[in-house]
Amino acid sequence: MNFNTRWVLAVSLVVWAATSSPAKELKLGDPAPELRVTEWVKGEAVDLAAGRGKNIFVLEIWSTTCPHCRNAITTLNNLQKEYREQGVIVVGLTGDDRSRIESFLKRTRTAIEYRVGVDEDEETAKAYMAGLGATRIPHTFVIDKEGQIVWHGHPVSDKLGDVLEMVVGGKYDLKACQAQERARNLIPEYFRMAAHSKRAEEAGKIGAKIVDSAQGDAYLLDDFAWKIITKRGLVKRDVELALRAAKSAYELNGAKDPRIIDTYARVLFECGRKEDAIRYQKEGIELAKSAVVRREMQASLARYQKASLTKGPVGAKASKPMGKEAEKRGERKPVE
Repeated sequence: MNFNTRWVLAVSLVVWAATSSPAKELKLGDPAPELRVTEWVKGEAVDLAAGRGKNIFVLEIWSTTCPHCRNAITTLNNLQKEYREQGVIVVGLTGDDRSRIESFLKRTRTAIEYRVGVDEDEETAKAYMAGLGATRIPHTFVIDKEGQIVWHGHPVSDKLGDVLEMVVGGKYDLKACQAQERARNLIPEYFRMAAHSKRAEEAGKIGAKIVDSAQGDAYLLDDFAWKIITKRGLVKRDVELALRAAKSAYELNGAKDPRIIDTYARVLFECGRKEDAIRYQKEGIELAKSAVVRREMQASLARYQKASLTKGPVGAKASKPMGKEAEKRGERKPVE
């Protein structure tokens, strides 16, 4: 997977919004709502209740007009092929009508090898997307053999493959994932508080809770750390909290992802540890396969090296975030 422009994925996805009455709020571990499918365009009909105890379902909400939905087809095809014998059923539901779907299937370069249905009034999409607070498609939901929603996220750039492997193998830690979900939901509140001088202490407590609850999710910790040091409008940047999050992400990832190393180096720089920032940035550049990612990391390295020749505070300790990437990077996901 190769996404550029500061590894922003979220901003380029299609925004989904419920247009009717509010959906029932859902959380991980809740029973999965039934699928309200008008008709099945590809494959046999899917009945979640009938699959209880024997099937694991991967439900994707998508659209024929969404570019990233097209990119997800190969990933979902591969997962269906790999886990078919273990009872995994991949389902793609869209609000597009049958003729539009059939036209899409004829012209797409990659044939869909999983089941596709029409969610005509988007009742299923509303139940799952709005229920769990998801706003962008494509979006996938994993439903275990007990009929519980145990994970949701982007089909390509999140950790769907790892999650599915653990669910199939009976090694999935739902409680840890629930804690990570709670941490993710606290992040907007943290930044609202961090934007007010009188609420800095409250923000610090929430931030600590986020880092504690997010342990096990390197990309959530990485994203939180990055936002702390780059998001505009904060009264005070808690660089020590960012360092704790970035270091945990680095250790969890095993120093394998150049973007996570890039964040760690940047936070070290913001903490005034210039030489450490340079050392880790070089480590990340060595791992970067994408020319775009490598070029951007080299530009950051050059800034760190230039700053190392001068004395005085740098980065967040000096003033506002370095560079113009503060609001551009967004949520970064695993890419090649």
